[in-house]
Amino acid sequence: MPEIGDEEFALLKAHLLDACGIDIPSAKRYLFQTRLADFFDCQGFTSFRDFYYRLHIYKDEPLQEQLVEYMTTNETAFFRDVHPFEVLQSVILPEAAARAARKTGGMPRRLRILSAGCSTGQEPYSIGIAVIEWMETQFLFRPEEITIVAADISPRVLEIARRGVYAEAEVSKGLPPLYLLKYFRRKEADWEMCGALRRMVNLCEINLSKPFGKLGGFDCVFCRNVIIYFSMPLRQRILDQFHAMLSPHGILVLGGSESLYSVSDKFVSRNAGKTLFYAAR
Repeated sequence: MPEIGDEEFALLKAHLLDACGIDIPSAKRYLFQTRLADFFDCQGFTSFRDFYYRLHIYKDEPLQEQLVEYMTTNETAFFRDVHPFEVLQSVILPEAAARAARKTGGMPRRLRILSAGCSTGQEPYSIGIAVIEWMETQFLFRPEEITIVAADISPRVLEIARRGVYAEAEVSKGLPPLYLLKYFRRKEADWEMCGALRRMVNLCEINLSKPFGKLGGFDCVFCRNVIIYFSMPLRQRILDQFHAMLSPHGILVLGGSESLYSVSDKFVSRNAGKTLFYAAR
């Protein structure tokens, strides 16, 4: 790989910031260069100039998509951190159902949940399982009345989520055995998701650094371990969009290491067990 100097690093940093909102701090320059070296080897580039011209001057969209793939983190797992999904069942869904009933004179309306930065689908499908399990304890909603929208910038991870087939190592990481047997079936050496759960989740390609209001309104937004990679101005724009999309008192769930402190005053923090979440003012 050709050496990346200060000027080249600054150019690519600015490009990624504009293209997808990723803000690479100088402290992570080594990680950036390591990933970029792998990318150059994979693509066969021997000149930074050739690479940058194709990327930035000639607007090679497939190349940009592949670069974003290499530079983004797609770490995920079923029921990651578990506590937010427990709070979804015990607090968020009951409150959303009550608000819906009050607005419709006792009759429920449809509920919508967004999983932003959904990666290969483990989070939205975990949400779906939590929703179905909750619905089995009450009789306000049918599966078709609750929609989960799962969005990500990467077509590759969305295709994996769309297939709904996971390796043994993936389903054994966080997914309780009871849920595995209830919601998946064997497909050779892997596990394939059942149709009811798959139908509840609608997958779409969305770049959070660009306007995404076309997704519509939601009762709850999960955006966990995503905005931490963005610049402060972009975090604020994303949170403003979430606020505009949420129903009154709708809930925003962030990652455990993320906070709205000094970022947005449009939400009120709440706490349930080990989970901190936010209600739209």
